[in-house]
Amino acid sequence: MKTYVLAACAALLPIAATAAPVALSYTGTVSSINEADNSPLISYGPYAIGDSVAGDIMLDVTAGVASVTSFSLTVNGNLFTAGSATADVRDNVAAGSSAPERDTFRVTGTSITGPSAFGTDAPVVMQFAIGGTDTSVLSDETFPTAAQLFALFAADTVGGDLNYLSFDDASPTGYPDVRFTLDTFLVNGESSAPAVPLPAGLPLILAGVGSLALLRRRAKV
Repeated sequence: MKTYVLAACAALLPIAATAAPVALSYTGTVSSINEADNSPLISYGPYAIGDSVAGDIMLDVTAGVASVTSFSLTVNGNLFTAGSATADVRDNVAAGSSAPERDTFRVTGTSITGPSAFGTDAPVVMQFAIGGTDTSVLSDETFPTAAQLFALFAADTVGGDLNYLSFDDASPTGYPDVRFTLDTFLVNGESSAPAVPLPAGLPLILAGVGSLALLRRRAKV
């Protein structure tokens, strides 16, 4: 019994407490394509609204600080990889002068290797982000726990505006953005945090056992 209790307690510790790599993966769908002046486009080069998106990010978390060791993104079957990337945790910050404050975790990649669009350069930047206007999710500038990441995903109100690929088409319109929304999000292969942690679930278990005992007693009477 002692072994199970210790194992359960260890499972509740923040993933930042270890130096083990943290694997993030996600799938989504292209939701919008905009020119630099925010003029909407149905498609751009080989990319169109409705295309599938998938990505993988590997992080090395030490002392609550995450360094990105790999970052890849696939859009409509085309693979992009970042030569360098940074992880950024922003809690209770405003995106702009008129934007509401929000909590956001994001990974931004540069030096992109991948297909071009219309024969132009590979994307200038690609970014994965989850966040929302609930500023109580993150409380500091350290790497979020698994529970915090899932809470951001569940309350994601700005992710569709932050997730994007930007293409340099060398035109006056500048950098068209291929933006996407997330459908699934995994942390170390898990799709969600435990719905009822052990400390909260223990009273329910005890109540259930007590009810069974009461029913058994009544059956004997």
